[in-house]
Amino acid sequence: MTSKIVISHATVDKPLVEAFIDFLRLGLSLDRKDIYCTSISGTIPTGVKFVDHIKEHIEGAQLVPLLLTENYFKSKFCLAEMGAVWMINKNIYPIIIPPLNHTAIEDTPLKGMQIRYIKSFEDLLGIGDEFHALGVLDDVPISTLVSKESKKFFKNYEEILDEIKIVEKATVSQEDYNTIVSDNERLLNLIDVKIEEIDSLKEFVEKIKQAKDKQEIAEIEMADAPIWEQFEEHVENVKFSIRGLDKIIQSALFYDVRGEEFWPPYGVYTEEIKNLASREKIFEDYGGNGITVNERFPDIRAAIEKINILERFIANNNDLLEETFESNYSVPLIFKSADFWEELLRANIVISER
Repeated sequence: MTSKIVISHATVDKPLVEAFIDFLRLGLSLDRKDIYCTSISGTIPTGVKFVDHIKEHIEGAQLVPLLLTENYFKSKFCLAEMGAVWMINKNIYPIIIPPLNHTAIEDTPLKGMQIRYIKSFEDLLGIGDEFHALGVLDDVPISTLVSKESKKFFKNYEEILDEIKIVEKATVSQEDYNTIVSDNERLLNLIDVKIEEIDSLKEFVEKIKQAKDKQEIAEIEMADAPIWEQFEEHVENVKFSIRGLDKIIQSALFYDVRGEEFWPPYGVYTEEIKNLASREKIFEDYGGNGITVNERFPDIRAAIEKINILERFIANNNDLLEETFESNYSVPLIFKSADFWEELLRANIVISER
């Protein structure tokens, strides 16, 4: 199982990495299991080839922050890892550490990419907001925690920067070094090809934008993507549309997809049901159709629209999706299954009494 984020860093920058991880855990409420960092003891199991282990986690990460220091650019291993990240994971999050500035990435695959600095208290606040926007954090960061841990981080920041100036040359075995060099050469040979593909896609999208409205552009861009990427995009759209809805409403939507009536245990959810009914978010009909939602509310109507799109997409592409789906998830590709809704859409399903 891979982690949400993989921190790419120089081994000798461990004090900085530890302080950054403390901020992520205590300030942004990220679980330790969601953070992959080779400087932390126990990250790579005994007997496992560490290069293969790192590759696997980079491929599966939602985000790969790069802590770019002077030590990072002096490390051949780090530069090889940067090239690998650029090729196999589109969610790169470059962070430049003083005294470096944007010129440090001029001769790297990151040239032209938007970067984040850690120079001030506000920079860490910005990281919290961006991690939430990128989907790494399920909930909006608690401002008091972010503020407290940001202050704690900067209290010792200058000392940490002084400490990591003392660079000890990191070493790896000859076999691992040869593997890294070989992988790096292969990845660098592909960079030119990928750049051409990116330029071609940008040109294609630009032409469409000049002739179509934004909604059509989004549809065309998604249709041009591989089937699996389209599926993941539809899943994210549904997940985003229902996450702010009460579990009673989520469950009513789920049972509507199944073509079944929804009868939640009234004694358990009495107050919740009364509250939603008083706001006319739901309709109660315990003598007939059970609990149904009020589609006049924009958030509910938007959720229904996204759900219908995902359901049709799965029905039309089931055979193409099934093999990849089975290798990524522990539940079957059955849209009307509660397991599917809970694992992929993060829905909170209340079991109906009938």
